[in-house]
Amino acid sequence: MRAADLPSCADVFYAALDELYARIGRPPLPHNPEPMMRLFGHLLETDPGRCHVAEAGSGVVAFGIAHRRASTWFLSFLFVHPEHQSAGLGRQLTMRCLAEGDGEADGTGSLASDGPLTYAVCAESIQPVSLALYASLGMRPRVPILLLTGRPTPGQPVGDPAELEASPFSELAAVDHGALAAAIGAIDLATLGYEHPQDHRFLARSGRQAWLFRERAEGATVGYGYVQPSGRVGPVATTGSRWLGSALAYLFGAVRPSDAWQVHVPGPSPVLAALLRGGFRLDGDAPILWSATSGGPDFERYLLGSYAVL
Repeated sequence: MRAADLPSCADVFYAALDELYARIGRPPLPHNPEPMMRLFGHLLETDPGRCHVAEAGSGVVAFGIAHRRASTWFLSFLFVHPEHQSAGLGRQLTMRCLAEGDGEADGTGSLASDGPLTYAVCAESIQPVSLALYASLGMRPRVPILLLTGRPTPGQPVGDPAELEASPFSELAAVDHGALAAAIGAIDLATLGYEHPQDHRFLARSGRQAWLFRERAEGATVGYGYVQPSGRVGPVATTGSRWLGSALAYLFGAVRPSDAWQVHVPGPSPVLAALLRGGFRLDGDAPILWSATSGGPDFERYLLGSYAVL
């Protein structure tokens, strides 16, 4: 993949989703290619050897984008134009994305589940062909991730924001950027199993607001959280599951979104029931499935900000 391919990749992305949603009777997603191309470009910049396209004639007809953060290989995007599906391009691109020393076959055609790497992807449960491809490589469905939308109902709190002291990333970075980076890295190691400062830099450039959370009683750093002005929440990571609801409650009070809040909530999350009791509803008719060769993030204390970059 080259930077010049990004607009064509966005075209393939929307063409594939439009065809899928029309086939199952769902309304199409709004087309907003600029943010998608920025995300594609970020991953191309950080992992150029794991980003590939397939061409027919003079145009891009499919693409795959993966990234590796320490011991986790993650397939961010795999899309094939409807006119070129069922030709094996998805599997070929997946294997190309693995070609930079990441792929470890276990002798059965699957990726090794007990090797040094975890291989993972987030896939829509309405895409059985994709799920079958990932499962055939050893990335088995493990955790459902639900999209919840709405606004908190007064009197139905998801947590207690008074338990936390919150400091904006922007203020902390101006005083001691190194200390902020170290605090974020420690939280990520505890929650995800790896640090990924390159992705935090991308989030900062993307206009998301972020806060570092400390326990008010003793001052220990216990998490961080991001929100977009549109109301999209995440990522949110905490060192213990008890802090997740309080962090989320703080974010709800810190920003007035232009639309309803949007929160990607894993099935094991302790905030799922509280959000549903407190005015949120399930959006869409099918969950996303975290599929992996082995265990991933601690989903009891982590809320995703994206299905493409954890």
